[in-house]
Amino acid sequence: MTQSETSQLTDACKRCNGTGLIPGAENIGYVECHDCGALPVSKSLSAGYREPPAMLLEANQPKSTGDILRDMAATFDERNKVYGSNYLMVSKLVKVLFPDGVPPGLVETDHWHLFELKLVKLSRFAISNLSHMDSIHDDGVYSAMIESILHRDSLVAK
Repeated sequence: MTQSETSQLTDACKRCNGTGLIPGAENIGYVECHDCGALPVSKSLSAGYREPPAMLLEANQPKSTGDILRDMAATFDERNKVYGSNYLMVSKLVKVLFPDGVPPGLVETDHWHLFELKLVKLSRFAISNLSHMDSIHDDGVYSAMIESILHRDSLVAK
């Protein structure tokens, strides 16, 4: 680090010298400095200090497109272990429930969207051997939301 860079860092924060990190206890290494809000950057650390944990260095870095896609894939894999390919079941359920086709205009209503969400939750509940509590709770919530729409729009069948 040049003398000019060190001077700029010192002017930024006397506590952390602009690194965004301050020495912690012997066994902790570095902790973030909250006095200046500087980002913890590895190259700003002077010689003799241990490198801060990668987690601190990466916390303030924007995610790359590749990182985001890997996170998405991990989420998909995690959910797929629980739910399987239930997203492929919704259209099949609709065909069974509406063998003559969905009535025109129904798909443009608020309660249709909630009905489809109920099918997603119901299929997830079925895939879990009727044990995934969140899915059945969500299904109940969607039912109540649909009922409120039916009342709001005076669509309650007699």
